[in-house]
Amino acid sequence: MPDLIKNKEGGDSEDILFSTEIENDLNELMDLAEFCRDWRNRKISHKDYELSIKMDGFKPLKTATRQKLRITIEKIHSIFNKIKFKYFGSTMAFDWIESENGAISLLYFLESGIRFENELKEKRMKGDWQKDNFKSRV
Repeated sequence: MPDLIKNKEGGDSEDILFSTEIENDLNELMDLAEFCRDWRNRKISHKDYELSIKMDGFKPLKTATRQKLRITIEKIHSIFNKIKFKYFGSTMAFDWIESENGAISLLYFLESGIRFENELKEKRMKGDWQKDNFKSRV
C-alpha cells in the first residue's frame, strides 16, 4: 500500500509523507494482529500437533480478548478512513452493534433495514422520490 501511494502518478512530497504515515500504521497493525495470526495458523487453519496434545514445551496460543480484537479492528478502520479521506474527502462509519442478545439482536437490526428498503421501494414505485419522507421510529 505505501508503495502505491509513493509511486502514484503526479505524486509529491506530501504523498511520500502520507505513505510513511500509512506504513507506520500498517506496522502497528501487524503488531496488534499478531494474536490473530497465531490463532489462525495454529488453531483455526492448521491444527498444531504440539498444541493439540499439549506436548512438553509447547507454546500456548497468544491471548485473544474482545478488547484486543476491538483495538485491532479499530486500527483497520482508522487506516481505511485515512486513505479514503485523503483521496475521496470522506470517511466511512464502522459501528459496533452491541447487545446482550447477540445474534437475535443482529437479526432484528437487519430486519429493520430490510423493512426500510421495502418501504423506500414502495414509495418510489408510487413516484415519491423525496429522501426526507421517513419519520424516525425511535
